[in-house]
Amino acid sequence: MRQSLSIEQSQRLALTPSLRQSLRILQFSTQELREKISEALEENPFLEMDEIVVDNESQEEDFNSSSWTAPQTNQYEDFEDTANSLTQHLLEQLNCLKISTKDAALVRWLIGSLDSQGFLADPIECIAAEVESTYFTIEDWRVALKLLQSFDPVGIGAQNHRDCLRLQIEALLRSRSKPANICKLSLDVIARSFDDLAHHRFEVIRKQLGANAKDFSEALKLISELNPYPAGKFGSDTVAYVIPEIRVTKKENHWIANLVDAAVPSVRLNKLYAQCATEIRDKDSFSTLISKLDEAKEFLRNIQERRQTLLRVAQAIVARQQNFFDSGPAAMKPMVLRQIAEELGLHESTISRVTNGKYLVCPSGTFELKFFFSSSLSSETDDASSTAIKEEIRLLVKNESQAKPLSDEKISALLAKKGFKIARRTVAKYRFLLGIPNASERKSFNA
Repeated sequence: MRQSLSIEQSQRLALTPSLRQSLRILQFSTQELREKISEALEENPFLEMDEIVVDNESQEEDFNSSSWTAPQTNQYEDFEDTANSLTQHLLEQLNCLKISTKDAALVRWLIGSLDSQGFLADPIECIAAEVESTYFTIEDWRVALKLLQSFDPVGIGAQNHRDCLRLQIEALLRSRSKPANICKLSLDVIARSFDDLAHHRFEVIRKQLGANAKDFSEALKLISELNPYPAGKFGSDTVAYVIPEIRVTKKENHWIANLVDAAVPSVRLNKLYAQCATEIRDKDSFSTLISKLDEAKEFLRNIQERRQTLLRVAQAIVARQQNFFDSGPAAMKPMVLRQIAEELGLHESTISRVTNGKYLVCPSGTFELKFFFSSSLSSETDDASSTAIKEEIRLLVKNESQAKPLSDEKISALLAKKGFKIARRTVAKYRFLLGIPNASERKSFNA
């Protein structure tokens, strides 16, 4: 085989370190950018904080007008670190008990073994075996578990949801706050027919237990009032923060987007250090400092580009979704990344980076920017967004009869009357995405 040399011309994109940093900063969520800025301030002497004054009064005045209120189930919420932790709540109760040092030590161990939902997932025998102590017997561990399960909230220390409901019913039985026969029937339902209960097969359960319709209806009502998540009302040890970078306000009957300056720390170049660096005589020191100075300038330039791009994208989104801010999700227009990219002269991947993990706040709640993108479905009047269709389905299910819930076919027919041509299988898909069970599982037992 004869070897030869040839020249071939081709084009390819090479990502320079500067471009890589620019893309990373563009993709950072607000919290990630705050951490990156904090890190840069520590590592680069040419960067310093730029204190800014935020006019809170003018912001509040602009923020008081809205014609709709976001539902309580809004998936994008602000979380504040004000909730008392479950561990602290349990330890406070433990400290009030006059029990032996041994029992207190074991209860503390069990509290530390609880998961985030308040369950003790492993059987007490397994926990005792892990400790491998001759000082504590298995009976000691069982006593400690009984003590823990007597704490508030009722159901704490259960192994699973079924065990949690059992503990709550037994507490009602002991307190005599509910009729004993209804409590015992509820215990039978939980113990013998939990899977059927989860799938709302009420008539099957009633016949299996041989219960009369009235008592069975009361038992189901009692179970529905219980809490299967013992730690549900307590804050977790890790707090998720949502920091909106965009504020949407109404000016002269038009919604507009602006940056929230306080969301991201403002940094600037330390001009005194920069001037001193250019006057250094030593070549090695001069080279090192100039390199750091260039890094600082590049970092500031990338942050500014991110701000400008984020604001442009947010303004384009808000301009297209004016009806949403007036009337809510049902008025959402279909919109895809390509439309915003073409309007702003940017690549779709850039729009994706900008909208992921960035939030806007408006009088009706806090929403991630990517929330406003949805596919188009046909309707008699105009194309409707999938978000608007989901909202229509949610409202139909919310207002349906619990004794006779709507089937997917019926929902499809009702949507057609409103001008939305949606197939039954599409209704089923959106219902699943909304976390809504099927009709048989939504049905309540009717005495």
